Amino acid sequence: MKITKKILTKLIEVAVSDEIKTDMDLNTAAELLDNIDKQMKGSVMEKIQKPKKLHKIPSKLYTIAVRTTPFIFMIGLICFISFNRTSELPEKKQIAKVYGYSEQEIIQEDQSEWLMSEQLSEYELGMNTVEYFEDMMPRVDDEEIQSRVDDIKDELVQVITLRDGVEEIEIIIVESDEVGAWALPGGFVILTDSFYRMCKTDDELASILGHEIAHIVQGHVNNPMEGKLQAQYTDAIHNLGLEVGLAFTDEYAAVSAEGMVNMVTKQKELDADKHGILYTTLAGYDVNASLDIIDKAVEEGEGTHHPSKEVRMKKLNERIGEFISSTDYFHAGVQYFREGNLDYATKAFRSFLQVFPSREVHNNLGVIWYLKAHRTLPMGKISTAKTIQIDTETLADNIVLRGSSGERTFKRYLHKAEKRFKGAIERDDEYAAGYFNLSCVYDDLGEYALSKIYLEKANQYGYSDFDCQNTLASILIHEGKLDEAEQILNGISDVPESFFNLGVVALKRNDMKKAKEFFNEYENRAEDFRVIYIEYARTFDNYN
Repeated sequence: MKITKKILTKLIEVAVSDEIKTDMDLNTAAELLDNIDKQMKGSVMEKIQKPKKLHKIPSKLYTIAVRTTPFIFMIGLICFISFNRTSELPEKKQIAKVYGYSEQEIIQEDQSEWLMSEQLSEYELGMNTVEYFEDMMPRVDDEEIQSRVDDIKDELVQVITLRDGVEEIEIIIVESDEVGAWALPGGFVILTDSFYRMCKTDDELASILGHEIAHIVQGHVNNPMEGKLQAQYTDAIHNLGLEVGLAFTDEYAAVSAEGMVNMVTKQKELDADKHGILYTTLAGYDVNASLDIIDKAVEEGEGTHHPSKEVRMKKLNERIGEFISSTDYFHAGVQYFREGNLDYATKAFRSFLQVFPSREVHNNLGVIWYLKAHRTLPMGKISTAKTIQIDTETLADNIVLRGSSGERTFKRYLHKAEKRFKGAIERDDEYAAGYFNLSCVYDDLGEYALSKIYLEKANQYGYSDFDCQNTLASILIHEGKLDEAEQILNGISDVPESFFNLGVVALKRNDMKKAKEFFNEYENRAEDFRVIYIEYARTFDNYN
């Protein structure tokens, strides 16, 4: 096996780093694996004509398929073809036979250097794997099911860019009692009908497909030699042992070669979660469905090749938090645009684009370049005027307004606000605004008695009586005292929020007509910086 000194040096750098024991940079490790893989392919494969040969898959390999990641199953499948008992070929020739070479052809080329066949494309490798799958698990012949899956798949594909080597995504549904899905080379995804039936909504089904498509788009499934990497690491360490000394051996003992490969496969699962939830959200599906399906489908505890359910849920919640936080950039871009500051608007939208590359941010950046183009023209050259517009709302806003993860984030942010308001009061114990704002926080946290205490303090130190009355009405609404709240709100019509709260009272009484009237009035009176309440009122008007 020929591995360059540069690759070995990098191997040592990764292996001896302190991070490898705890929080290693797995992207670096993945890159390292790919480099070693390329070196190995270059030393054991050769370009020759090959006939395709099918092999019967034993039941043991089926067990591997349903209990491992797609990467590990792919390795097992290809290794079976390579090392089946009918072959007596040396190791290099056995590996070559994976790619369809006959024993006679290999023997004839025995004196040649073996290289990767350029004629076996990623698509062919994937198609061959599909055939093996169908030997074990028959394809489901149901047009209605296939049509539903394909419709969801098409919506997901619309928001992504397929990488080179993948022309399209094809979802194949197979019969199996096992709950599973596998991404394969060439754009193929295998989905069991048991997993399909577990999905109660299109959102959950989209979450599964988004995860598997992410494996394909990120190139996680086109490395069939990954299973050989453990041996590559071990050989490399033995060869280097004398040169690097015992210190290296002791350091490396903490993480085995097998552990290195397993960490990379786990990282690929987390990466697929990260990108998959983005695809489903951009396609308009409920972001929380990804959490729901993992909770239902993933067993407790950490697997050899899969991260634990707890880790995956934690990482997904962090990803959702990124989406939510990024909306600040989007709305800042909208504000800068309205003020005519196109350069600042561009910077804000580009920051948002890095996290959430949705249709609206692409549109808004396009509008900015359109306007900048017209600014370069002399006045006499502008022939007509068009009403080109930016989009003032983003799909990411929906994440904030629904779902259990949004509720958790809501309370976490409220506690952050609570801490700051208390800090303000500590610096001035007669600071009316601090007391008033704390009262609002405790109202939203459901601590109504405490909210009333701080509201009285705010009023005592001179805060607006009308604003204090409106917040008192809010507390009464939450306590279910609608008549008392309504009486207060009717007496403070100078406060725009009183109309919003009267709309809430009407909603709780199921009077949709009155609720719409009050929300309309609030929209007309509200100040621009109260964008959250305005959007809620506008959304109610649009759907009622």
